[in-house]
Amino acid sequence: MLAYARVEYCCSEQFYMYMKAMYFDYHSLAKEIMLTNDPSTIKRLGNADTMRQRQANGAELKCRDFDHDKWRKVKRNVMLTGLRAKFEQNVQLFNMLIETEEALLIEASQTDTFWGIGCSLHGEEIKSIDNWKGSNQMGNLLMKLRTEFQYRCRANEFVLKKEEYEDDCF
Repeated sequence: MLAYARVEYCCSEQFYMYMKAMYFDYHSLAKEIMLTNDPSTIKRLGNADTMRQRQANGAELKCRDFDHDKWRKVKRNVMLTGLRAKFEQNVQLFNMLIETEEALLIEASQTDTFWGIGCSLHGEEIKSIDNWKGSNQMGNLLMKLRTEFQYRCRANEFVLKKEEYEDDCF
């Protein structure tokens, strides 16, 4: 769970898809995303094809056209903002991330070549980075946060944040 801009989210997927819906003014979709706690349902709801279909069917009256190029420009920062809030608000997750030390972190998703490595956790191709089909953006963001948190801990500047964040992820 994480809180951001006075809203509580069940998971980072809900945060991400809610922000995606709001970025393009899909207000009824954003409400629907907040009504479920199932990450796979949330992911399906926030899918670009689902968004376009809702607009075509008149389910979203004042939304802007979904534009992959516009979303690509902000989506890493949106995810980083959500992950930062999640780890800063949960001491167990924070400690788990710090305890990975300098390990390479990956998102082992066979179907996701942006956030993941495009390989299954149990496949042979995972053993060599040369075989990865994806860019591992989730792993990269987690390693970036880990480095930031480690630096702040060494400088005695880190305090777990329970307060809510202001809305500044775009």
